[in-house]
Amino acid sequence: MPALSLRGKGRGRVKALAVKPRSSTSGAAQKTGASRHGGRVVAGAKKQVKVGGASLKKGVAAASNGQKGHSSRPGESEGNGELTPPPNSASDVVEMGDDEKTRLDGENSECMQDSSPPKASAKSGSTGKKRNRDPEDFVFAMPPLSKEEARSKWPHRYLHETVKSGNRKKKEEPPTKRQKPAGNADLPELRDDACIAHYDCVEVDGELIRLGDAVHVKAEPGQPDFVAQVAEIFETDDGDGWFTARWFYRAHETTMGHVGNMFISPKRVFISNELMENPLRCITGKTNVVFWKSEWSWKGKLDLPLCDYYCDMAYNSAYSSFVDLKPESDSCEVTDKAQSGDDLVEIDETMFNNAVTPGNFEEALPGGSCNGSDNSCVIMQSPDQISSPAKMDNSSEQKAESRTVRSQPSGQVTSAQKSSGRKTKWRAVESGICSDADGRRTLALLDLYCGCGAMSTGLGYGVRSAGLKLETKWAVDLNREACESIRYNHPNTEVRNEDVGDFLGLLKAWEKLSEKYSESSPVEQKPEPVKQNEAKSAKKQSSGAKKGGKRRSARLTIEEDDSDTEPSDEEYEVEKVVDIRWAGSPDNHLEYKIRWVGYDEDEDTWETDDALENAQEKVREFILLSKAEKRLPLPGDVDVICGGPPCQGVSGFNRFRNYAAPLEDPKNQQMAVFMDVVEFLRPRYVLMENVVDILKFSSGFLGRYALTRLVDMHYQARLGVMVAGCYGVPQYRARVFIWGAIPSEVLPAYPLPTHDVVARGNTPANWEECVVAYTETEKVKLKDRLVLADAITDLPPVKNHERRDEMPYASDPKTEFQQLLRQPRPGSDDKVHSLLYDHRPLEMNDDDYARSCKIPRKKGANFRDLEGVETLPDGTCRLTKRVLLSSGKQLCPDYAITFVGGRSMKPFGRLWWDEIVATVVTRAEPHNQSVLHPAQDRVLTIRENARLQGFPDHYKLFGTVKARYMQVGNAVSVPLAAALGHSLGRSVQGITNGQPVMKLNTNPILYSRLVPLSAKGKGKQHR
Repeated sequence: MPALSLRGKGRGRVKALAVKPRSSTSGAAQKTGASRHGGRVVAGAKKQVKVGGASLKKGVAAASNGQKGHSSRPGESEGNGELTPPPNSASDVVEMGDDEKTRLDGENSECMQDSSPPKASAKSGSTGKKRNRDPEDFVFAMPPLSKEEARSKWPHRYLHETVKSGNRKKKEEPPTKRQKPAGNADLPELRDDACIAHYDCVEVDGELIRLGDAVHVKAEPGQPDFVAQVAEIFETDDGDGWFTARWFYRAHETTMGHVGNMFISPKRVFISNELMENPLRCITGKTNVVFWKSEWSWKGKLDLPLCDYYCDMAYNSAYSSFVDLKPESDSCEVTDKAQSGDDLVEIDETMFNNAVTPGNFEEALPGGSCNGSDNSCVIMQSPDQISSPAKMDNSSEQKAESRTVRSQPSGQVTSAQKSSGRKTKWRAVESGICSDADGRRTLALLDLYCGCGAMSTGLGYGVRSAGLKLETKWAVDLNREACESIRYNHPNTEVRNEDVGDFLGLLKAWEKLSEKYSESSPVEQKPEPVKQNEAKSAKKQSSGAKKGGKRRSARLTIEEDDSDTEPSDEEYEVEKVVDIRWAGSPDNHLEYKIRWVGYDEDEDTWETDDALENAQEKVREFILLSKAEKRLPLPGDVDVICGGPPCQGVSGFNRFRNYAAPLEDPKNQQMAVFMDVVEFLRPRYVLMENVVDILKFSSGFLGRYALTRLVDMHYQARLGVMVAGCYGVPQYRARVFIWGAIPSEVLPAYPLPTHDVVARGNTPANWEECVVAYTETEKVKLKDRLVLADAITDLPPVKNHERRDEMPYASDPKTEFQQLLRQPRPGSDDKVHSLLYDHRPLEMNDDDYARSCKIPRKKGANFRDLEGVETLPDGTCRLTKRVLLSSGKQLCPDYAITFVGGRSMKPFGRLWWDEIVATVVTRAEPHNQSVLHPAQDRVLTIRENARLQGFPDHYKLFGTVKARYMQVGNAVSVPLAAALGHSLGRSVQGITNGQPVMKLNTNPILYSRLVPLSAKGKGKQHR
């Protein structure tokens, strides 16, 4: 009878229970009894598992036919590193039928009856007791492995013994014991010195199980059996048999939670680097898991072989990482060197084996030997000497002709350069990446929900610091004023002021138009129309347009109505098409912006495709020109998509939040739209930013949804929570960033903090593993945190009623941060940026201005310092007398007294020089925020807020004062985005150690010309 198995936290031996680890990343995990039982997490690693937890060879972990070996089976790694438990959610259990539940419950109750160990004599030096096991439970059918082999593979099992002449001796110190898990005090312990032998196979219930096989492991009542790979088989000194399980996780058992069940196939599992010991009798039987390249799924190859499960990604609860499977590091020296970035070496004729499908080389590798099974030959030659793919006989060794390399028909090498020297080195320019005039490779970026463009700007700085170039080719936002800002600061960007959902509709229609129209495609031109009486009224729908194209003439067909109006003698002719858009719900059709012959752009109108029936040549010209200019992206055109889809539906200020179905709230639906755009365009990289509330609201539904959508699209993905102040701005501000990368790319890491700022406790406990930070044991020297004085002390004083949008600086920069932000625009010939933009505050009304003048200019001052306000011992406050302003209103308004139950210190709060601002807000009213300047009776200006976000001073904003505050408050901190961009640039080039985090060796936002400050200007200026 199979033993009951379950997963839980803690260490210690569990009799008759298979234990799979749980992580705090799933809030529902604590609702079950699973966490009361503990298994032993294996420690003492011989080697650490590779990126994402999978160290795999190509093949299938399946029921074997009794043959020994299986060296090519995936997952045969002896890595036994101490590992962080992954999450599991009991609320996300897959539903089972009543009959299955009854069967499981009956078996489990029978297994649990004998919960106390039988009495037996312990072996020499053992404190454990001999177990009277059923001989049919398991049988070690083969002799044990030699001690030498066992010690080499699992050295941690033999740390407490010394070997002399082949005899086993105990160390003098007592053996170490694992702490018993709570609720299992009556269970025996698995001591560190309990192992006496290792095996490469075992017979369980008559079924032969080998190392590397996939097995089902008994779970809790009502839950489906766990899936695991057998990583170790050993016997203990009490005669019991144990195995170490490397766990596979179903979608709902990861941080995707129950959302994973909505998208991910129940057959799809994710291998982890979680290793845990369990009794052999917990195994219920063998199963088979096909290891499938996620790149095949991404490219649409879905013809899976017959299997119980398939695995195409590795999962790690640290940063909720889903990563493409990598070859085992010691399985093939050639591929290992290629991954580490070694140069390609030109050779003549070298035979080696490589486990790839015959006839399709996906990589050109250096010469060497490999332990694969397919006989192949690669000859490295100059790219201009590569001929067409050569078919090779897979059954015997052959030598290819001297100047042939077998490759995919699509061809991954587009160009290369040959360097001087003994070795021939290649610098391949990857598909989809162009080389700029300065030699930097250029990535094309689409910025969705772009706002004023802070995230794409910062990413560009960071990518450039890594030696590449990122160009924001397209940007989309519904806010007109924000579009003006990004258009001014990114003049080469195609900025579209429209809803992102409509933009997606346009892209889908544009793809069809691009296929329909080509240079050689004929255009059917209808007979010239008669004079129409409605065309003039149609022109009144003008909404402005861009200029472009050549001046031509074509008449417009417009349907007549039945009115009695006399036909006009004037006929309106199409000069050119200047723009295109998608008219969304309820119309859902294309519209073209028309420039009319004899009229300027103010008279442009939007017309439907039907109305342009007789002007198809003009439409064709517009589409061909737009395709050449890449006015709109097509699938394959975009390297990076970034954006922060708004999710106001999760805000705590929204009293009508939909907890049960967050995506049904229109305020949250942009998250789905963002992912739909990704699914259509298929960029190489994705970066989504959002508020931490997506991890809090409705058990983190929206955060789980974003991860699930990426994984469902076969993107690698990970999630991190980053604090802006940790990257060189005087502002706390935690935000969620989710990376995505296609299988063929390296998933970017999160840059570790550069400045000594302690992240505030804003992240839910279930997601603490995703906070980007150094571990508590790491000793690092970080830069001093920046404070308000570091950012704004060089700015000229202004009054509450300041109206100027531009003004000169009043002094030289006084800190390095100020000097950094005052540098000229990249590419400019100016040595410094000479004009100050947007240094004007939101003008307070007369009453609020009078109140601010009464707030003392001292640290911590706020409305409680006003006359007539008393602070009580319990932290609340009250009015002791009513002091009136000249307008007759109260000096201290009632809303300040009652805000947050009378406990808030924020209304009319004055910031101070040595403080870090909590968060730059979108509204500058002082009624419920600390936004008053330390030494001036006004709120912080637009530019001062922009400084706190790390915007360079040359970044000019447009719109009303309130609109500009909104743009800055909604933006991503530019230095933080630059740090992420640096990581992206390194990943594009393959410069990575494969870890989820990386250290920054330089400040990515330093443009190039930062010079040391004079001694007079150094240091913090606290006025």
